[in-house]
This record gives sequence, C-alpha cells and structure tokens, in this order.
Amino acid sequence: MIVHYLFDADSPVSAQQIATGLGRTPLDLASVYRNLDTLEEHGVVRHFHAGHGAGRYVLVSGGEPEYLACDRCGAIREIDRRELEPLRQAVRKRFGYAVGFTHFPMMGLCPRCADRIGPAT
Repeated sequence: MIVHYLFDADSPVSAQQIATGLGRTPLDLASVYRNLDTLEEHGVVRHFHAGHGAGRYVLVSGGEPEYLACDRCGAIREIDRRELEPLRQAVRKRFGYAVGFTHFPMMGLCPRCADRIGPAT
C-alpha cells in the first residue's frame, strides 16, 4: 500500500501523509515508518529533509534529483542535478566543499513567496 501511495503522490510525502491514507484507508504510523525504512534499505525509496518539517519520501527512479524548498510555504521543487552543477562547482572552488542537495535541499523562498515579500534590500 505504501508503494502505491508513493506512486500516486504528485510530490514527496511525509510518513504522516502516507499514514493518514492520502485519501484512502489510514495506516498505523509506526508500521509506515518500519516499512519505509525497509524500502529505503532495499533502494526502493529515499528520504530527505526540507526545513523544519518531517522527512519526505520519494520513490527512487534513476538518478538522484536534488531539491529546492521554500522556508515560508514549504513548497518543494525537484531539480535535475545537472542544473545545480555550476553552483556546486562555485562552492567547491571557493570553499573546497563538494556539496549536494539530495538529503537536505537548498532552502529559500519560492517565487510566489518572494513576490509577496518584495525585493531584497
């Protein structure tokens, strides 16, 4: 059932969202976590953390996408790793760090929230 929920989700979901059924029969939260851990050990799903909320789970589907997440509304955008390569290279050149955004996404404001706040000063 968990894999079906993940297939049907249009974005990464939390264990709580899966447990509440995503519009279907609710599941026991502890069982959901145990199953997600097992699925992750077998390479079927992976999780990442976006801001202060619960971990989010996605099906593994070839390659490891990276993410941008909004600090304000919680929106998450999947980004092809190649799109962030220039940023990764700049950080490596300047600071020596090889960075990735698979487990912890790059945080900021999505376009909608940034428009509401106005230009940065």
